[in-house]
Amino acid sequence: MQSAFSGCESLKSIEVPQLEYIYQYAFKGCSKLKSFDFSKVYWIGSNAFYECKSLTSISITNTTTISEEAFAYCSSLKSVDLSGLKAIPDNIFGYCSNLKEIKFNPSTLSIGEKTFHSCGFKELTIPDSILYIGEYAFYNNTKLKKVTLGKGLGKFEHNWFDRSSIKTIVIPSSIKDIHQDAFQYLDNVKIEFSEDNVAYRVEDQALIANVNDSLIVTLGILSKVYTVPKSVKIITANSIRNEHSADLMELSGSGPSLKYPRDQNGGIAGSAILKIPQGDIISMQQPTRYFLRICYKDDKRTDIENDYLPTYSVLDARYATENYHYDTLISSKYFSTGECSEKLTDDYKWRHIEGLSSPEIGLIAFIAVAGVILIVLIVLYLLPLCKHDV
Repeated sequence: MQSAFSGCESLKSIEVPQLEYIYQYAFKGCSKLKSFDFSKVYWIGSNAFYECKSLTSISITNTTTISEEAFAYCSSLKSVDLSGLKAIPDNIFGYCSNLKEIKFNPSTLSIGEKTFHSCGFKELTIPDSILYIGEYAFYNNTKLKKVTLGKGLGKFEHNWFDRSSIKTIVIPSSIKDIHQDAFQYLDNVKIEFSEDNVAYRVEDQALIANVNDSLIVTLGILSKVYTVPKSVKIITANSIRNEHSADLMELSGSGPSLKYPRDQNGGIAGSAILKIPQGDIISMQQPTRYFLRICYKDDKRTDIENDYLPTYSVLDARYATENYHYDTLISSKYFSTGECSEKLTDDYKWRHIEGLSSPEIGLIAFIAVAGVILIVLIVLYLLPLCKHDV
């Protein structure tokens, strides 16, 4: 029966040993319910145990159909036995903030979208049987430090671990395709490849494909001046990132939304100056947006895409050698053959983030300090008068 015990906040236990079907909202909000026998259950409706905040463990050993958000917001849930499931459905354990342990069926094939978002995992090992993981499956796991991916995965898709606190991801050799957004908003991630990996390498915070030496994507928070590794021959579109987890809004709809890029201290947007070293670059597309300055020198090649640096992406200038023949195609306002300065302009340091220039910020600070001094002087002036009156 739908909503049969919904809102029964005093319900601590219930025995229904032959129960096979649990309808939607059946135990929603039963905040003191500590345990439940799922041994005969074959179907659990949406929101059935939503906000059952005293449940500490769940054991589902039968082949069971589970609907969306069945156990969402079960904040005391620490462990789940899902040995009855060969496919873990979408979004069933969201916001189970203390969930740390999962027992998988040895034959489990998939993990659905948003299934374990906002949980409490510290370390996670994906079984080798898993062939598919849905988008945002482990989104916002802020305690998660290490992930080991299983050998059943052939692709590392995007958004699996967005806004988590992962320090290390272990990637098996079975993964031959890594999505450019796989590490998006993971500010301090380190990648470890298995010994038999031949597909990828990491140099200077850059994930590089070995097959053609192409820069797939940069990793983590970049310094204000970032230099592309010399071994790179192809710079792919949007490969150099300056968005960080502090930029994210809450998960909603299709996923998080990005505000204007900031770094972890709320300062300027990631890497402000991009340096592309003189070397064997054979192809270069739009690296990213929101740079102050991009510096590229190459006396040899003249077939780099002339539109890889559209004017809206560079706030100050681009620099190249005199032999770079696209100087006639790009406005002189944005192109120079001079030296590449690493100095940041006031405009870039302040105005586009805070809406104020350095002189304006200095004036505000001066007024604030002057105000404090004035208050102190007034207090010092009035103290003798107060003593005299006494």
